[in-house]
Amino acid sequence: MSLKYKKWAESPEGKKWLKENPGKKGDFKTYFTGESLTRQEFKDDCDINRIVDKYTRTGRLPYDADNLGIYVDVSEVGDYQSALAFVTNAKESFNKLDVNVRKRFENSPQKLLDFLKDPENTDEAIKLGLAKDGSPKIPETTLKDVVDAVKTIGKTEEANDEK
Repeated sequence: MSLKYKKWAESPEGKKWLKENPGKKGDFKTYFTGESLTRQEFKDDCDINRIVDKYTRTGRLPYDADNLGIYVDVSEVGDYQSALAFVTNAKESFNKLDVNVRKRFENSPQKLLDFLKDPENTDEAIKLGLAKDGSPKIPETTLKDVVDAVKTIGKTEEANDEK
């Protein structure tokens, strides 16, 4: 029972009407005044008759299945500014690598990551200076690990240049 009905039923007018019409409830309608918030330009898109008609003609529902939302766990990404700074830092670190090393990976940090993830590339990674000698295999690396490694290599190269 709504609060509006309860108030009406307890009012003198409501009590009188309920006494004259036993077993019936009052007819309540809600009337809104003022400008409607409903956007009328979408009324045809919501009309079930038009939706079914379009489906029978085309065999497709009115939404584009290729553009439906996707669900991805991005809880570890952080905020936009941090992610952007991280990517920028990774690019800068990659660009500090030797020109020949960057050329080997077609100037793509992603290709470097893919290369480092493959344990069969350990020997070549050591030759390129991307891994320490004697490493049994390159563990699964994260982007952060690679950025840190590239920073270390960049600092080592800078120290060697100063000597």
